[in-house]
Amino acid sequence: EHLQQARFALAAEKFEKAIAADPSLVIARYDLGVCYFADGRFAEARQAFEAVLRLEPDRKLARYYLARLDLLEDHLDSAIRALEPLAAQGLGADEFYLLGTAYFKKGQTDTAIARLKHAALLNSGDSRVHFQLARAYQRVGKSEDAAREYKLSTESRDQDQKRSRDLSDCE
Repeated sequence: EHLQQARFALAAEKFEKAIAADPSLVIARYDLGVCYFADGRFAEARQAFEAVLRLEPDRKLARYYLARLDLLEDHLDSAIRALEPLAAQGLGADEFYLLGTAYFKKGQTDTAIARLKHAALLNSGDSRVHFQLARAYQRVGKSEDAAREYKLSTESRDQDQKRSRDLSDCE
């Protein structure tokens, strides 16, 4: 319940106690990793997700979070190695956006553009995708494409903010 309410520190305490009582609780370890990740406790999140994979090596979402941690820590090759198969398997999260970001950071702009265009097809309303794609287009001198993507990014962000306001008005 604490996790669902975004009370990550409280949820982490409960998961830590559950794991202490039963170290084989894979889902509790995974959820603990999510709590740590959300709280910015990245070293602890990495340990939790690695423990999940030791117990269940096929846990794709644990690999996904480890790839995100690699990207945050600029371990770009490792992030790409982890994200490419996840994207190919259609995990359904934001692997193509993350891949595009990793390739962009590596300076592989053409590959970044290809991954980001695919991300935009999968989730056209994600302002981050359009913003990163605009930056990539800008890097290769495609000013018109960059301007279009910046505009889409702004529109998507504005729609998200409006939806957020509308939801808070309903409460």
